Amino acid sequence: MRQTNSGQSRATPVTPTFGQPTAPSTTTAPPPFSFSGGVFGNGAPTSKRPLHEPSEHEKLVAEAMSALTKLGYTHITPEDLGKLVPPDVYEQEMDVMAEVRAYFQVAYKRVIDNIPMAIDQSFLFAFAYALQPYLIKKLGLGTATSSQRCALYLAEDPNVVAEREELTARKKRLESVQTELYNFGL
Repeated sequence: MRQTNSGQSRATPVTPTFGQPTAPSTTTAPPPFSFSGGVFGNGAPTSKRPLHEPSEHEKLVAEAMSALTKLGYTHITPEDLGKLVPPDVYEQEMDVMAEVRAYFQVAYKRVIDNIPMAIDQSFLFAFAYALQPYLIKKLGLGTATSSQRCALYLAEDPNVVAEREELTARKKRLESVQTELYNFGL
């Protein structure tokens, strides 16, 4: 506290540093997070109560961490405490079960792909191999007159040819009439 010339004392501001306690202030401002009644409290400041009380589990973890530090283990986190627990007695069995499941998960997809391929191989390709010699025999493609037969297979139907010629002649007649009407001026 510093006294002024008038004899009154004034509080000097103290800047807090980490690790050192701060001097109490003589101001009458309420402490932070305090409620003076109303809906939220009974008038008692809430800043004096701890915001989070450690649970029993947190206390035990803190004790274990301090014991390990005393034994010389450094850089240990609470997550590392799980490594101290021995492995499950059925861990090998669970690994085998996981591998078998993974194998069947991949294998069923291959079975699904192989079934249509087997159907193609057994039925469709067999049908094609049996059909080709039959068609060659029935169409007469291996004989001396095979070129004439193929020409007949590719030739158009005579009725279609006659109808096409008739329609072409009719089209030419209509175009000539249209040209004469245009030249006549109508």
